[in-house]
Amino acid sequence: MGSEEPNIDVLHADISGMDAFTGNSVCDSGASHSLTGNLSALYRYCKLTKTIPLSVATKCTGRRSYVEGMGSLIFKGEDGRTIIVNGVFYSPDAACTLISPAALIRGGATISTDNNDILICDTSNLPILCARLF
Repeated sequence: MGSEEPNIDVLHADISGMDAFTGNSVCDSGASHSLTGNLSALYRYCKLTKTIPLSVATKCTGRRSYVEGMGSLIFKGEDGRTIIVNGVFYSPDAACTLISPAALIRGGATISTDNNDILICDTSNLPILCARLF
């Protein structure tokens, strides 16, 4: 769908002038790609030359929505490290920020679950995200 393969970068220092994303997000096991409607949350944003039709995870009814671009989502990991998820799609109609475990796995992450939680770890097996299972 996009030219940039999703992956995870881990930084041990903040990127100068870039605020980490602190909004609510959903870890969606059914999502093939990560998606946000918050353009200001994306770093290295690039507008797509051709939009991609989007029919799920939107706040629109009765009209078509489109992915308009992609970039990198930056947030603080479980231990305070700065995490960058590349290849995050942007649609102004996205209902929330969706984090795709499948895309993270393609980027080298590992995922484990128990009865209550999902734990996503980076390529060094350090935790970057923990979420409650519903």
